[in-house]
Amino acid sequence: MIELRLGPASTKSDRIFYWHGDASRCSFRTDVDAYLRRLGPPAAEAVDLVRLGTLVYLADRTRPRPRGWARDLALMVPVSAPDRWNAAATLVNDMLFFLTGDTWATTFVAQPTQPTKAADPVSDASVMLYSGGADGQAGAALAKDEPWLIALWDIGPVKGIQSDARRALQTLRPSSWPWSSVHLARRSDLPSMGTVYLKESTSRSRSLVYIAFGIAAALRRGKKLVIAENGFLSLNAPLLPERRGSLSTRTTHPAFIGQLRALLAEVGIEVELQLPFAGLTKGELFALAAKRYDRERMSRVLSATHSCAKPNRREEGVRPMMHCGVCYACLVRRGAFLASRVDDRTPYRVSDLKGSERTKWLAQHGDDLAAVRTALTRGIPPTELLASGLPADVDFDAAYGLVGRGMRELGLAVAGI
Repeated sequence: MIELRLGPASTKSDRIFYWHGDASRCSFRTDVDAYLRRLGPPAAEAVDLVRLGTLVYLADRTRPRPRGWARDLALMVPVSAPDRWNAAATLVNDMLFFLTGDTWATTFVAQPTQPTKAADPVSDASVMLYSGGADGQAGAALAKDEPWLIALWDIGPVKGIQSDARRALQTLRPSSWPWSSVHLARRSDLPSMGTVYLKESTSRSRSLVYIAFGIAAALRRGKKLVIAENGFLSLNAPLLPERRGSLSTRTTHPAFIGQLRALLAEVGIEVELQLPFAGLTKGELFALAAKRYDRERMSRVLSATHSCAKPNRREEGVRPMMHCGVCYACLVRRGAFLASRVDDRTPYRVSDLKGSERTKWLAQHGDDLAAVRTALTRGIPPTELLASGLPADVDFDAAYGLVGRGMRELGLAVAGI
């Protein structure tokens, strides 16, 4: 059992995470307290969801995956209404299974102290997740109101990327996008207790805690959370049969969003999840933004974002967090720029390399590129998209057409490498 406790660390254990205002006595790094007072505070149910998402993320990053990939993980989460949450535990466990591929068992217990009373909503405008990525940038640019941007970061370079992206965004409409940046990161140890935590490199669950913070903010402002993800990435179509579900995110997959909406209804969180670009490819989203402004301005604004799933962090002499240019996320990004005819000013590592150095580098980093090339040759059969977990209420013909358009954009990217 992996627990989240509200208070200072009191026991040496790598299965207990303490959430405390004193950073030296907290088991993870964060700049918000356990009641999210910095965000309002929100209603108790939203605070509960953030605690669930936080513990899921910490457990995910701390319990190493076995060779068989899947793990059995049991959690104990402190909440304001344990009876309501325990009644929804099956929904929670099924949702987490879809998101991470692991088996989860969640138990909810009463929190030791009462939260601060939720503040009244401050506005009827929406809240939008803002990671510093290109979809969020385009979505913010297209917003008709002034959405409150919620950013979540774990390491300093990510915070810098988000700040740079927002500065570029504000060249379109200065001061139109208020934002809040939340820090949440695992620790490798807790020196005050002598606790050492194990490490797992994958982090499929991070999206849940990110959405949870967005939901908490949305309860303070309009009760609408906008997730500006393009539909092609949301569908997470398997490039190869053996790669089914292996891409980096299921954050906005229709099945996960449906499960999350059901959970929100079950525990009484009245927030509307909006995915306005679920029917578009990334290139179509870029084109929509360029049509509203112009290609020159959107070239600068979109190129200031970050998409790479495997950015440089160790290669000497290369700028930290530089786009690799050949991971799946980079290929989708490059295809979107080409399809929308918006100039891509992004520096890509692969573009710096020539000859034997390039061949050697691609042998180490080109798995996604090879998979995309194979998928473009063989196509993605309808049966494989069906088997990826699409819910029954999704228009399959529309989804399959969207996958086809997204693959054509990928083809444009691959042709230039």
